[in-house]
Amino acid sequence: MAKPMQMQVRWVRPPSELAKAVEKYGDRVFVAILAVAQHIATQAQNDMRRNASWTDRTGNARNGLFSTANRAARDVVVLYLSHGTAIWYGVFLETRYAGKYAIIIPTMQRILPQLEKMLKDLFK
Repeated sequence: MAKPMQMQVRWVRPPSELAKAVEKYGDRVFVAILAVAQHIATQAQNDMRRNASWTDRTGNARNGLFSTANRAARDVVVLYLSHGTAIWYGVFLETRYAGKYAIIIPTMQRILPQLEKMLKDLFK
């Protein structure tokens, strides 16, 4: 009859130290995700200002397009694309004439594949 196998775990580092290292790694990953989002936000803002299809009269609407990425909570990064608060008519540019002058949703659709690729590459 076979003799039962005995196993023993010998910790090179104590489990408490391992938990701290995992948390520290998670923080570094989060910082990297935020950096990717901020990079994409800069590109999105430039893209919106360059590709907005309306005719400028004052330049305010174009210059009032913004994009930013922020840490919204401990484990949440939010990427914002918006018309500035001083541009009260931004909602009309986005929604009137069947979205003919919309720039925010089309920009989101253009940048999403690049954002996905950068995040996937981050975890390779």
